[in-house]
Amino acid sequence: MKAPWFGNQCIACLEDGPFTEEHVIPRSLGGDLTCEFLCKPCNDAFGSTFEAGAKTDPAVRLAVANLGNVLPSSVFQRIEEGQDYTSQSGPVPVRATYRAGELMPKTFRHTDGSLMVPTKDAAAHIERMAAKHGHAGEFARVAASRLNSLPEQTKVELLPGISVINWPTDQARPDLGAHPVNELVLVKTAFEFLALLLGTAIYESVAALGQIRDALKGSGDASGYRVERFLSPTYAPFHGLCFEGNDPHAKVQIRLFGKLAFRVHFLHLAVDAPKAVYTHSLTTGEHSFLQI
Repeated sequence: MKAPWFGNQCIACLEDGPFTEEHVIPRSLGGDLTCEFLCKPCNDAFGSTFEAGAKTDPAVRLAVANLGNVLPSSVFQRIEEGQDYTSQSGPVPVRATYRAGELMPKTFRHTDGSLMVPTKDAAAHIERMAAKHGHAGEFARVAASRLNSLPEQTKVELLPGISVINWPTDQARPDLGAHPVNELVLVKTAFEFLALLLGTAIYESVAALGQIRDALKGSGDASGYRVERFLSPTYAPFHGLCFEGNDPHAKVQIRLFGKLAFRVHFLHLAVDAPKAVYTHSLTTGEHSFLQI
């Protein structure tokens, strides 16, 4: 859903365009509400700094895992692309990355000096190791072909000086070791939603608006906002935004995957606009907007 914009300045830096497509809720989280009201330098800067790691938030990873059976594959794959997973292979924890619809285990050297490699890559590694040990190529290929018939958890010498163990691997789980989503992601989303409600009034020379713009541009000043985090009862395949009014300052609630809820308090700002609710169904792709 593309929202119209009639201004001629970037809402973040107040410079003239050209503008680029901006996702109000980050595209990496499945957001699909866009508007062209950010210049390319601001859009690129936000995307490469505080917004870059939004989808690795452990709460987001759990939400996607819980909704994996109902999310469309396009949404699931967009969010999961490049994400890390962990599992256990024998006595060793291993890591994998989701790429192009499948998990790609990572090759690494264990503390005991052994090389841990995905089964599908093992034959090529063995052939290279055999060549270094002076074994003929055909001899090495025959030895490598035995990999598929090796018993699990048993050390087998394939060639003189080259032994392998076929470790079974547990089911992969999302890696929950990343940091929570940067608060500026939430402030940006809430600020952009206010811009859609206010239109070009977002350009006004108001100290509270300037304070938020400066924070987004990296001033480090968080005195103009506060982010409240809470959880709704259940996961559900939708995102939502709600301008809750001024009590006593402007507040915007953000809902991600139904359950993850954030209330952004703009501490020094009051907005002359009606309360409004936006929702985006992640299953059907439908958008709705209601002013209260």
